[in-house]
Amino acid sequence: MGFSKILVPTDFSHDARAALEPALDFARRFGAELELLHVWSLPPLGIPEWAVLAAGASPMPVRDFIRNQATQQMALLLDELRRAGLRVEGQIEEGDAPRVILHRAALGQHDLIVMGTHGRSGVARVLVGSVTEQVIRHARCPVLAVRPRSVAAAHVQGAQS
Repeated sequence: MGFSKILVPTDFSHDARAALEPALDFARRFGAELELLHVWSLPPLGIPEWAVLAAGASPMPVRDFIRNQATQQMALLLDELRRAGLRVEGQIEEGDAPRVILHRAALGQHDLIVMGTHGRSGVARVLVGSVTEQVIRHARCPVLAVRPRSVAAAHVQGAQS
């Protein structure tokens, strides 16, 4: 079994970066196309018309500020990966992360989703929810959930005690 199109949702965090390693491995091994996807939304009490004052810049609406920051981070990540010789594209979309990820995977006919998980458990997971968990439940293709090494190591150490 091989993979030809791999979707890698990212929030640009350390945990999301950890998921890039196996995704890159699969892309190289199978000659697959890699697509990074960042889904953003306004903060819970964010009002789109509120302005953000960035150092040395004119005030801009919160929505534009968030989109600009995501665009800059995506450009840096894509440049880094392309310099390493990878075929990679990037998308930035606004919306509910699980829905957008699932829609993008179906629309792009991806045959694998590789994404990080924050490693929350217990009450934190119940209260915050898990984008990765929702994607796993509803995806039409395999999903590889990559735990952060610090969380995985803590679980291994706890099991050995």
